[in-house]
Amino acid sequence: MIFLLSGILFVNLETGGEEVALGGGMHSAFYGARSIFSNPGFLSFSSSASFSFSHREYLQGTRYDDASFTYVFPDFTLGAGMRLLYAGGFEHRIESTPEPDYLFSTLFSSFHVGGAYRFEQFSVGGSFKLLYGKIDTYTGISGALDIGIASRINKNVFGGLAFKNLGLPMRFREESTPLPVRIGMGGGYENEFVRGILEFEFPDGFRIKAGLEGKIKDVLFIRGGYSSGTTGGFRFGLGVRKFGVSIDYAFVPYGPLGLTHIFTLSITPYWKKLEEERKKEIVRREIEKRARLTAESFYTMGVEYMREGRLEESEKAFDMALIWDPDYEEARRKLEEVRSILKERKVNRIINEGIDYYKKGDYFNAIDAFSRALGLDPQNPLALKWFDATTRAMAERRREEGRVGRYIEEGMNYYKKGDYEKAISSWRKGLKIDPTNKTLQSYISRAKKKIESIIDRELKRIEKLLKEGRAVDAKGIMKSLLNKFPSYVRARKDFKEIQERIRKEAVKHLTEGEKLYRAGKYGEAEIEFEFALRLDSTLTRAKKYLQLVKKKKRKVDVYELYMKGINAYTKDRLEEAIAYWEKVLEIDPAFEKARKNLERAREKLEKVKKLEGK
Repeated sequence: MIFLLSGILFVNLETGGEEVALGGGMHSAFYGARSIFSNPGFLSFSSSASFSFSHREYLQGTRYDDASFTYVFPDFTLGAGMRLLYAGGFEHRIESTPEPDYLFSTLFSSFHVGGAYRFEQFSVGGSFKLLYGKIDTYTGISGALDIGIASRINKNVFGGLAFKNLGLPMRFREESTPLPVRIGMGGGYENEFVRGILEFEFPDGFRIKAGLEGKIKDVLFIRGGYSSGTTGGFRFGLGVRKFGVSIDYAFVPYGPLGLTHIFTLSITPYWKKLEEERKKEIVRREIEKRARLTAESFYTMGVEYMREGRLEESEKAFDMALIWDPDYEEARRKLEEVRSILKERKVNRIINEGIDYYKKGDYFNAIDAFSRALGLDPQNPLALKWFDATTRAMAERRREEGRVGRYIEEGMNYYKKGDYEKAISSWRKGLKIDPTNKTLQSYISRAKKKIESIIDRELKRIEKLLKEGRAVDAKGIMKSLLNKFPSYVRARKDFKEIQERIRKEAVKHLTEGEKLYRAGKYGEAEIEFEFALRLDSTLTRAKKYLQLVKKKKRKVDVYELYMKGINAYTKDRLEEAIAYWEKVLEIDPAFEKARKNLERAREKLEKVKKLEGK
């Protein structure tokens, strides 16, 4: 019992049934909340908050208890714990007498608080412990630090290094007992069936500790281990783990302390929810890491394209960099620079096109060109100059037209706004006054050709989108065409065929939604049903499933939806990307990157519509 009274054994005493049964290799593996007592570096390997309690009894009524707790933050894990060692029934004698003067007891305790911070595969932790000892009426107090480093090199290999009891001696009256500094280091390997540990401890003697554990469905654990040293030998144990509760037992021969039975109870409250949250956080970090690497790759590509003068490709690369990482400011600056150059080139090209029309006396197409240039750059001085010149020339021509001049001007104003049907209507009013007016006839003919060319172009684009599986985008274009030119579109022979193909795509989305629904993926199923209804609002099955989804408990991985949005955006499926990111923000309004990407997608979609004359 001398070791107990001096406190030497207590500060290095092995803790729970799990680690004791594995040979006592406390410093090289993760033991949940009890890592605060062994290697605080392993605290950050906790997946969720947890509690742990251990109890054991030695000979002569000596008892040991410990309790520990962890709380997990995204990058930091907090730990706290308390250990108690109690022994009573010691006889006190001043002189050699048959009967003792009185019986006394001893108590040693330690109170620990610490934490660990994780860096990718490594974690660094530390803890401070306040030590208290009482022998009879004498008390002592001390403080010490434990420092630990832990690593999980991959999902199978792990290791750790700990420096313990770095502190002041514990003093009882005139005598003081130095704290035994201990260094523990080792590692191990585990898979779904076994776990093995090998550890070395020094300088307070040199000890080797080894253990092996067999796992049965991650519920039952059979353990055996060996430890060299005074209290060493073989030891054995069992463990049971289910529903966030672990019960561990170890049978240990402790040399002069006799055979010892150790029981440990560990509890993870709300374990399933917390485990899911922890896993989501890990997934989030991995996604962000991968997203940044992808963004940097696109950025490098964009810089190279820019250097080669391939500005359109450079613009797309920088745009992709920002979708993968919306906070990539350097990519944002480069994108703005490239777009500024491209806009200037495009404006100049359109102005030159308009000047050519003007010189030919084709004021109709000239005003259209200058209007487009000013739509891109409203303050462009050259475009403003030629727009004014063309407007004056057209006014002069209208004066020559006499009574129908007002209708020519009215129609031209509609035409400049892209409202071609109203332009035709105004010019037809002029023809009622002057049925033989060639200018009006020419303008009406050109407007009709313009409408037909837009419809031709958009139907070809719809065809292309349907072949690429982008039915939602195709439906959006068709809806816009029907709103602008209903009579022209419905008169087309290929209109009904396209409508039928869009309906078939709607049924595909419905079928995919049903599969996801049956698999319990309600968030993804909801999006598929919404896509189906966007394509065909008459699908009653989709409406019924949407109602069922609303009633179900939503278990949605927002990061999976977020990545699906990125995948859709990279394929120019803007409508789908917007739908995914809208759903992400509906579930998690604080998802800032989804918000930024949603704004970019909406802005890009609006620009695409404007450029294509919608």
